[in-house]
Amino acid sequence: KKVMEGKKRAQGSDRRSRGRSYIQMVTAPARSPSPPPPPPMVPQHASCDVAKQLGSTPVYFFLSSTPDRAARLPRVLATMRRQSLQPAAIVLSIASTYNTSRFIHSSYTIAPEILNQQPRLLVHTVPRDLGPITKYAGVNYLLAHLQPASLARRAIVVVGDDDMFYGSSFIEDYACAVASGPENAVFSVNGAARANC
Repeated sequence: KKVMEGKKRAQGSDRRSRGRSYIQMVTAPARSPSPPPPPPMVPQHASCDVAKQLGSTPVYFFLSSTPDRAARLPRVLATMRRQSLQPAAIVLSIASTYNTSRFIHSSYTIAPEILNQQPRLLVHTVPRDLGPITKYAGVNYLLAHLQPASLARRAIVVVGDDDMFYGSSFIEDYACAVASGPENAVFSVNGAARANC
C-alpha cells in the first residue's frame, strides 16, 4: 500500500512538473535580443527646388486678428522673419470697427515699428468683422494692389492664424506643395482638396 501511494504521488508530481514546463514554454518563450530602435525621423523640408519651381511666382501669408489678440501679432511676424522662404508680404485683414459686446476694444492697434519690418505687413481693412473667414478678404487686397493683375492671379497664398507660431519651413513647404501639385489644388494640414477656381 505504501509503495502504491508513493508511485501515485510520484506520477502526480511528474504530471504537475510536465504541466508546469508546458505552461512555462507557452507563456515565457526564450527571448531573443531586441532589435535596436529605429533612428529618429529627420524632419523633411520642402520637396522641391524652390527657385526652380516658384520662379517669379510671389508667395503671400494671410491672417486676420481681433483687438483682444493684437499683442500676439509681433510674435507671429517674428516667425515669418525666420522662414527659410520669406513671403513677399503678410496681408493682415482687420475690421474697421469691432463689436464691443464681443471685444474689449472697438479698434485694432498696430505698433508703427511693425509696419517697417520685413517681410512687409500690409493692412487690409474690411467694413466689419466676419470671424475667422476675415483672413480670406486679403485676396481682394492682392487683386486691387498687385500689378500686373496676372501676377496677383497666380500668386501662392498661405493662410494662417494669429495664435500659432510657425516652424521655419512652414511657408516653403506649403509653397512647394502648391507649385509641385495639380492646378487649382488647395493644401491643408489634412491633405489636398480640389478647388474650382
